[in-house]
Amino acid sequence: MRETLTTLAVLLSLLLAAAAADHDGKLTPERRRELENKALELNQEGGRQYERGNPFKAMALLSEAVAVHRALYPKDRYPNGHPDLARSIRNLAGLHYFVGEFAKGKPLFREALGMYRALYPKDKYPNGHRNLAWGIDGLALSHLAAGEFARAEPLLREALDMCRALYPKDMYPKGHPDLARSINNLAELHLEAEEYAKAKPLCREALDMCRALFTKDKYPNGHPNLAGTINNLAALHTLAGEYAKAKSLSREALDIRRALFPEDWYPNGHPDLVPRPQ
Repeated sequence: MRETLTTLAVLLSLLLAAAAADHDGKLTPERRRELENKALELNQEGGRQYERGNPFKAMALLSEAVAVHRALYPKDRYPNGHPDLARSIRNLAGLHYFVGEFAKGKPLFREALGMYRALYPKDKYPNGHRNLAWGIDGLALSHLAAGEFARAEPLLREALDMCRALYPKDMYPKGHPDLARSINNLAELHLEAEEYAKAKPLCREALDMCRALFTKDKYPNGHPNLAGTINNLAALHTLAGEYAKAKSLSREALDIRRALFPEDWYPNGHPDLVPRPQ
């Protein structure tokens, strides 16, 4: 504990010095790169700790990454924010979401999205931007987790429309992972809202796209996105009482996840192998 506190104290002193220096325009390019690399390392290690089943360690690391980025990109000098800061905030919001702390994640999702809307305005990005679509999806999913379907749906549709514009069929004949994810997210909303007729074509479209994108020859163990879309279609069949179809798909998704996250690599398991908190 003492070592951790010492590390945090050193980091805090560095951040305060960086913030003061940057405010005065004295932060050298070398020092800025050092802090940017530090934030990147914190985000990456946070992701690794989460995958290893250590969400609280991950939370501390991602919180530090946000603090570093806030010091690097203060509001008075970056009134629209910065892509690295927005991504760091969204990463932390996403972790709160995945561990079931929806109330803590929502204001962070909202802050990140506000930043993305300022950074990628419609007049400069008529088709939107990948980061903006991700930001919209994040806030939408936080509303969905809270059962706020009326707030989530327009955001999910906005994100999907943006992805369809960013990844048109003539340029991406097999689709795109971001587009498949966005379709799957809207399908999940309709599943949660028990609007099965609306969910079914979206589930099938997302799954067909993922099967085309994550083929067996390129992904012999499958892919997490493929497993997720298979699971959604399985859920739809279960709700429709088509248990044989649901069982086959659920087993396929589980086999993919067991191959992707084997016990010898993940002795504590992996978040994708357990149900997400509701």
